[in-house]
Amino acid sequence: MCEAEPANARAIAKVVAAAWQNDFVDLMTTEHMALFSRDWFEKRTLADIEHIDAAAWVMTLNDRIVAYVCTRQHGSSDTGELFGLYVHPQYQGQGIGRQLFCQATQ
Repeated sequence: MCEAEPANARAIAKVVAAAWQNDFVDLMTTEHMALFSRDWFEKRTLADIEHIDAAAWVMTLNDRIVAYVCTRQHGSSDTGELFGLYVHPQYQGQGIGRQLFCQATQ
């Protein structure tokens, strides 16, 4: 596990897009799903990583990013939010999301 960097945005976007499309395929129309391209996810991911109050990590296996988590702190308060947690569908069910969640909530 390591901190996410802007240079990781494209690889993270692949994970986010795959997880998102896998999880929401039965909940949205094909037309709606098409609005969320890998490029859209890459721009969004880059903005999330670069946000001043954000902290983000990736999990890698065999030098490949397979999961991503992003949190945001609310100003100087003790509160924040888990902004996104995504595990590529091929790696779900292996405890990777739990590890990222624990890192994000420390």
